[in-house]
Order: sequence, then structure tokens, then C-alpha cells
Amino acid sequence: MGPIIAFVLGLNLPRSVLLAAIALVISSGILIFKHSVVHQLRLPRRHKSDLHKSLVPSNEVQPALVLVLLLIFGSLVTRSGTSSENSQPITHALEYLFVIPVCIAVAASPINQKTQSNLLRMAIAYSMGSVIYVAACLINTRLQGDFSLPSLLFRQAHNELNAPWGHISNHVNIRTVEQSMLFPISLLPISLITFFQNKSRKFWLLPVLTGIAALLMSRGFGSHFPLFVLLTSSGFGVASLVSAKRPAKAFINQHKNAIKIYTVITAAAAIAVPILTKQCITIDERFPRAIAVIRHLPLLTQQKSNLTFSYYESCPSQKVTFVSSAGDSLHNIFLDYSLQAGSVAGITLFTCTMLLSIRYFSAYFQRLKNPASKSSEEQCTEGIIASTISTIWVLWLFQPIASSNFSMFLASLYFLASSASNASLNRPQKSVN
Repeated sequence: MGPIIAFVLGLNLPRSVLLAAIALVISSGILIFKHSVVHQLRLPRRHKSDLHKSLVPSNEVQPALVLVLLLIFGSLVTRSGTSSENSQPITHALEYLFVIPVCIAVAASPINQKTQSNLLRMAIAYSMGSVIYVAACLINTRLQGDFSLPSLLFRQAHNELNAPWGHISNHVNIRTVEQSMLFPISLLPISLITFFQNKSRKFWLLPVLTGIAALLMSRGFGSHFPLFVLLTSSGFGVASLVSAKRPAKAFINQHKNAIKIYTVITAAAAIAVPILTKQCITIDERFPRAIAVIRHLPLLTQQKSNLTFSYYESCPSQKVTFVSSAGDSLHNIFLDYSLQAGSVAGITLFTCTMLLSIRYFSAYFQRLKNPASKSSEEQCTEGIIASTISTIWVLWLFQPIASSNFSMFLASLYFLASSASNASLNRPQKSVN
């Protein structure tokens, strides 16, 4: 999946799910062909076993384990999909039993030799497409009334936006559009630092402009998520940047007070902005729901698809009843799949995602400790990849992206698997004394 495909997926164009599936299948097919057919023709017979060893390394998370976990997950989701009304068994089978397990397992294997530059361009291209999509939704909604550019920066007075494309119904939930805005915001801090430090400013100007545009438009959604993503990505940016010059641990110890001040200012801004604008501190509904879900988690195994519980939202103060049979979502991709296909489906997807994330971040933090061979730009590129993965986790834990934007789910899973594969190929070697 290249930058062009990532840009189109960020735009959330019609048939984006089909486009994402085709892109994954084609890229996986090319990788398998290159590393199985071509290499077998070139290798002598006695060395053909070396190819199998390169595909299944003994010291890393096995791609076969990712394949098995996703096959279990896909079979459970497919079975639940065929038993529901308005089901599309062939589509479910192709998506969950072929595209996701096979393509993601290939992406997580060493044959997917995506460089950090490839991953960086994919993240930037997807973010650019996302900003255009969010701006189009806001503008199309404002055109229904009195439109002005400053009006894009104010909070929406309703819960739906008029999407010009990408959805069966033009009226789309505001949170469905908002989730596309978080990726460009996550790139802003690191891109801004690199823009002022690097000579190739034209390249880094794109993520800076898209991040600023997304941050300005975030006021129209009344949410603290952009600030949370901004704080997380700033942490990765600082760690990646300083490790190129000195060990990150020494920098943190030397600048403890500055880091504390930055954290306090960011937290104060997150609280002060809604107070000054006469909005609630807990602006959106996802935080109270997440807390309520944790409290009622034991009911999930008892009631399963008929999960029902009540809780209070603090903004505005009201009692809300969650009824899964009515189509309500838990706003957590793992728990939503557990409701749909059983607890095993959610556990297998969570396990697979955790394995890939641990695989990347273990190598990432090792490289922070050994920054001598990395330039400042390379360290910032790693920080952008880490920020993108952290944003994926934020979305997966607080958004039902599998039901609201399935192409984003596929693209996120592919990016995570490719990052894990790249981390394994570029893991720093431990020195032997």
C-alpha cells in the first residue's frame, strides 16, 4: 500500500473498503511473488531452506501466530455475520477470512521490507486525505446555512454532519468524521520540530500545514481528543529528537522541570478552554461511557449480545441506557467485536494487536538508547511512526471504527503490521563484551 492509496483512503471515497482490500491483496501478492518465486529461481537447491528461515524467523513474533489469531477472529466474525439480518456472507468471508488474516500476516513478516521512509510517506499521505475529507464535511454542513470560514472553528450545534461522499447516508455522526482528524494532529509536533531543524523544509511543510489545519478545525467538534493526541505525540517527538544527540534518559533527567511545566500547561489548557467557552470539562460522551463499560464489564460475558446497563453522563447531566440489541456501540473496537462475535473474537484481535505493538515499541525504545547511528531526521521519522501507532490505539479504544470507517480499520492494521516488520528488520544489535 503506497502513499497514493493511503491518500485516497484518507479521503474516505466511495468504495474505499473495496479499494483498501484490493490494495492489500495486490501488495501482498507482489511481496509473496518476489520472495518466493524469484528467490527460489535464483537460490541453489541446497540454499532454498534459507528462504523459509527468512520468512519465519525464530527470534521474533511469528507471522504464523498473527495468521492463526486473525483466522480465529475472522471465522468468529464471519459466523456471527451470517446469522444476522441483512448479512452478506460472501463479503464477510472475503474480508475476514482472506483479506485481513493473509494480508496482515504477510505485512507483519520480514518479506514486507517497508522502509521508515515508506511508512512516513504513507502516514503523511493518509493525513492529507483525512484533512481534506474533514474540511469537506464541515464546509458542506455549513453551506446549508450561513457559511463563513471562521464558522468552521466553532463547535457544531448538532450531532451530525453532511458528508459530501463516502457514506450511504449524507447525515454522518460527528464522531465518525472527527476520528479522521486525529492522524494529522498527531504528526504536527514532530513535523514542526523537524521543519525548523532540517534543510528539506518543503517536504516537512506538508504535515505541518495539514496538522495546523486539523488543529484549527478541531474546535468544531467539541472534544478533548485532539489535545490528548497532541500531548502523546509531543512526548514521542521530544524523545525521538533528543535521542539523536544524547541518550533520552539523560535529557529527561536534565530537563525534568521543563517537562513538568509543559505537562501542567497542557493539562491547564485542556481544562481552561472549555471553562472559558462555557462548555463542560468532560466535553464528549466517550469518557463517561468508557468508565461505565469498565464497571459493567462482567455483564459482557453474561448477557453477551443483549448487553444492557445504565450510567450517567456528566455533560449534560443525564441518565443514559446502553442497549446493544438496539445497535448501540461501546466505542471500543475490541469490546464491540466481543458483543458481535463473542469474547474470543475480541481477545484474539487484542492479542494480535498487542503483539505487533510490543514488537515495534521494544525496538523503538532500544533505538532511543542507542542513537549514535541515527540522524535527527531519522529519529523524528521514528517518532512519527510511533505517534501514528499511539493514535491508532486511541481510536481503537474509544471509537467503533470497524463499523464507522472499515477502510480506516484495514489501513490502521496494515500500518501497524508493517511498522512491526520494519522494527524487526532494523532492531539494533546488542553489543557483546
